[in-house]
Amino acid sequence: MYSANSNPRGSSRGAPAQAAPWTAAGHMHKIPMTPGQIAQEANIDESEVDDLTEKYESVIGKGSPLSHKLFAKLLKAVAQGRNLAEDDIDAFWKQVCLRTMKKDPAAAEPKKGVTIDNNALKLEDLKKMQSNFEQFARWYATSELRAPQPVVSSAVP
Repeated sequence: MYSANSNPRGSSRGAPAQAAPWTAAGHMHKIPMTPGQIAQEANIDESEVDDLTEKYESVIGKGSPLSHKLFAKLLKAVAQGRNLAEDDIDAFWKQVCLRTMKKDPAAAEPKKGVTIDNNALKLEDLKKMQSNFEQFARWYATSELRAPQPVVSSAVP
């Protein structure tokens, strides 16, 4: 058993033990970005990232993966007042998945039974994929959901 001041690799320098940087599949484990880093990379205000974080954590859970099913619930929380058809949600999910695969192929590793071929991605395969908050925030920063909706005036001149 290791004490709080021991290192699991045998060093006695007093450094706290750290989780191995590798996933079970042998991929490098990435340290999560801070809201400030996400905001800078996505070119949005940090306060907007904080708001997204709150909504994500209330719908999905802190640190939990984002699935297609939960994505629809998250979009309803983020885009309140917008009517989103199932086709729109599926198209947005495809954007998230493709962006994830391009940015971080290891993070987009599909569940069992999913074949990744960008030219032949099927909705049922995409629905089996997962994303995370950082990937969602990057997508949201450039999505049409973020753009303000035009105000339609009902006044007759």
